Amino acid sequence: MKLKMKLNHSELVALNSHLYLTLTSQPIEELRRYPADFVINSNVAEVYQRTNRMVEDARMFPSKTDKIYSLSLTRSQAIAVLCTIMTEQTIDTGQSATMDLLPFSDDSYEAAILQQIVSTIHQTYLV
Repeated sequence: MKLKMKLNHSELVALNSHLYLTLTSQPIEELRRYPADFVINSNVAEVYQRTNRMVEDARMFPSKTDKIYSLSLTRSQAIAVLCTIMTEQTIDTGQSATMDLLPFSDDSYEAAILQQIVSTIHQTYLV
């Protein structure tokens, strides 16, 4: 079962930015020593490739910024995205050896979008 999300341009950009920050904050050499984090980031990288392609497409063709984008995530991709967002929102208690706490502002538009994505993933796969 895949999770199909409909995102407007700003939601897509917020998710893409989050995924980029997540991927660039983790050196691949470190991740190779921690298989769980490596698997999470591999799934995140797959999602990032798709979201980045959509964001770049909209950047090259500004008329596409009004478009609603469809993003389908497998269960493992959705859970990986959930893990990265939750890592941002909570203090890392040693559950993850490599995922550092990323800056997260609760009152930002991006934070609201990410929280909405967390709720969607939680409702779809964890309830």
